[in-house]
Amino acid sequence: MNKILKVDHIEWVKLLNPKSIKYPLMISGVPSLKLKELLKMGFRLNQMKLYGKSPDDSYGPAALRQALGRYYNVKPSNIAMCAGANMAIYLVCAALLQNRDDEVIIEEPCYEPFRRSAQSLTDRIRYLPRRIANCWQPDPDELDKLITPRTRFVLLSDLHNPSGVRLQPETIKGLVRVAERRGILIAVDEVYKDFLFSERGEPLCNQSPRLISFSSLTKVYGLGYMRTGWVMSTPKLTYMFSRTYDYMSANDAYPAQMISLHCLRHINKLVTRTGKRVGNGRQIIKEWIESEPKLEWVEPDGGIICFIKLPHGINSRKFCAHLLRRYKTAVVPGDYFGSPGYIRVAGGVKPKLIKQGLKNISAALRKFGC
Repeated sequence: MNKILKVDHIEWVKLLNPKSIKYPLMISGVPSLKLKELLKMGFRLNQMKLYGKSPDDSYGPAALRQALGRYYNVKPSNIAMCAGANMAIYLVCAALLQNRDDEVIIEEPCYEPFRRSAQSLTDRIRYLPRRIANCWQPDPDELDKLITPRTRFVLLSDLHNPSGVRLQPETIKGLVRVAERRGILIAVDEVYKDFLFSERGEPLCNQSPRLISFSSLTKVYGLGYMRTGWVMSTPKLTYMFSRTYDYMSANDAYPAQMISLHCLRHINKLVTRTGKRVGNGRQIIKEWIESEPKLEWVEPDGGIICFIKLPHGINSRKFCAHLLRRYKTAVVPGDYFGSPGYIRVAGGVKPKLIKQGLKNISAALRKFGC
């Protein structure tokens, strides 16, 4: 029997009291698009179709899949729609793990829904370390040694969540060689990759039929409430993913997809908006890190999140609880990513909030004897 396990990270975020937070350095996406911004982009109510009129719209509006295909240079037939990247994680696991003896290899540290989704479907999980000493890059040779006859796929992220580090070209080549030689699939969460903007390149699924890419318009473009996500792969796998999604939802919210389509047609405006929102947040964090010699990190390649190693002996859960209670500053305990002793800090809010939030972390470090 499959088991549903609580996702502690998601529950923690949902139950945080906004009134208790003045410095929200746990927010991992840009602020949500407001209605007045959407209207300023030219969206009108007569574009808000309530349902599709063609069989081609049955698995996500054909126009939306075409727009995604143009933006990411992927054929529409290679795109399966779903309700956000979190749903894509579970969708991939549900489609590829057919019984509890099937095995999946998951990066560690990892976004907790990776682990929980897999645990609900299989008893066989192996972990591929991503170490700070190796700049958070997974080792293809280490992956090769982890693969068994039961291995169905590998689950990674790029940009890495929680560190914000990009998979390097040589790492990708090594992973592809292993996947093609051993006959396994590698599914990659690319939801943060668009923070690289013009440097993001094409989805990794374009490099090999053994690679699966999934993402959404949530984190980078401020469209979290639209829940527009997708999985990109070969037509055969795309068919499997879309039919697996039938178990989860008969239809997505078509009006939300129409809003997403309009935003994709004006994506340059959203890119500009995101650039302004992100600003120099990462540079502010970098300068602060340089002033705190007892902290350790690998500078992210883009985006707004980073993973910081606390001084030895500090309990990250207790540290984060103290930070929230005493300084109204919220960061994410590394425990949620399988890495106690770390915190994930995000710099996507206003600079004055970032600066004061970081000062509060420094003050809390002094309280903990550092």
